[in-house]
Amino acid sequence: MPQVMVVDDSKTQRTIIFQFLQELNCELIPCASGDEALITVSENVPDLIILDVEMPGLSGFDTCKAIRGFLQDTWVPIIYLTGRTDPEDIVEGLDAGGDTYITKPVNEEVLKAIAKAMLRLSDIQAQLLQANKELDEVAHFDVLTQIMNRRGYEDMLARLWKDHERRKSPISILLMDIDHFKKYNDGYGHIKGDECLRLVAQTLKKELK
Repeated sequence: MPQVMVVDDSKTQRTIIFQFLQELNCELIPCASGDEALITVSENVPDLIILDVEMPGLSGFDTCKAIRGFLQDTWVPIIYLTGRTDPEDIVEGLDAGGDTYITKPVNEEVLKAIAKAMLRLSDIQAQLLQANKELDEVAHFDVLTQIMNRRGYEDMLARLWKDHERRKSPISILLMDIDHFKKYNDGYGHIKGDECLRLVAQTLKKELK
């Protein structure tokens, strides 16, 4: 179920928006301020953010900037709710990281249509991220031995080395060779040789923690 965070200092306005979005079958997360929204996002990233612009403390624009800065490369659609419709206000909001505007008073059908469209985009992005993750795993996976390949180990070692430099923690590398493997491979054939490599790799994977 997609999660929609509604940020508005007016409880009445939040209630109205909740009523408008009921039929979207989503989990609605209320936030009464920009500060509360930042805390919520740091704990759980929603699929869509509906953000009031005029709020005490952090404005909607400042909240949007802070969310974008925190999420970095993770994109979450942000819809502004505002009565500010001057061109310079729209430009400022979009430059701050917002994706679209809905003017107040909020039209129910317009809000639902835009929310549906943004949730579709959010879902597409989630699918792309999952596909990229799976491709990355394939790129780092050796089909024969069913363990990480050389590229995977090089990337992992680079991460471990950075962590070692940051924390000054110990790091060890174990290099192993299979004695007389060429003789075994030549004597029993490549199929048996491949099976031998798989068995050794899986045994090491199971035993080395």
